This record gives sequence, structure tokens and C-alpha cells, in this order.
Amino acid sequence: MKKGYVLFSIVYLSVVVACSGAETFTVEGEVDDIRLYEAITHDEVSDETVLIIDESEDITEWVQIFETAEFVDALLDIRTPDYGVEFAGSSNEVLFLWIDEEADTQAMFVEEGTEGYYSIPVDETYILKEFF
Repeated sequence: MKKGYVLFSIVYLSVVVACSGAETFTVEGEVDDIRLYEAITHDEVSDETVLIIDESEDITEWVQIFETAEFVDALLDIRTPDYGVEFAGSSNEVLFLWIDEEADTQAMFVEEGTEGYYSIPVDETYILKEFF
């Protein structure tokens, strides 16, 4: 009986540890290009694109960077976002991105309908800044 309890405890703890990893962002579907728009408010972007990323290698790099972002279960109460980011061809959803081009800080973005935000590591943020 004791052996069964120990085995159950080990399996249970393994499942809990495996499931407690940080939640990351996933770009769904194939991305044709990535479009950046100037953000006007927390949920509205301008009609004109600021930047279009359409080279295959650059698209792959951006997708990989966004997929390294970890979810933070907290509400952002900060300034207006810098950009709206659209992964065109996938969900065509616009993400709102905060990226300070001058400071050594990590970028953050929100996904519509999500209670929280995603944080992009500082090293990855530097790569994104090279596109501006």
C-alpha cells in the first residue's frame, strides 16, 4: 500500500511540475508578412503601416521571438502602446506592442481578450529593435 502511495505521489508531482511551466505565446497558422502600425489607443491602430516585414527569414525570426514571450497574469496600466503588430495570413489579429527604442528594457505585448500580457526577454527585444 505504501509503495502505491509513493508511486502516485511521484507521478502527481511530475505532472504538476510539467504543467506549471511558463505559458508562452503561439502564432497560429502560416504568416505571409508582419505589419506594424502606429498605435493610437490601447485598442486602435492607424490605417497606414509603419513597417512591413516580408522576407521569409525575418518573418521566422519575429515569430520565434514572439513565441519566446512569457505570459504574465497581471493587468498593464501604462502608457499607450507603441505599435500594433499584425501577423498577416495567420489570424490577422493585432497585438499591441510596447517597445522602448531608447531604453534597455524588455518589450511587452497584449493579445486582445487576454487578462494579462506577454513579456519578451531583453535579448530578444534587442533583435526586434534592429528593425526600427
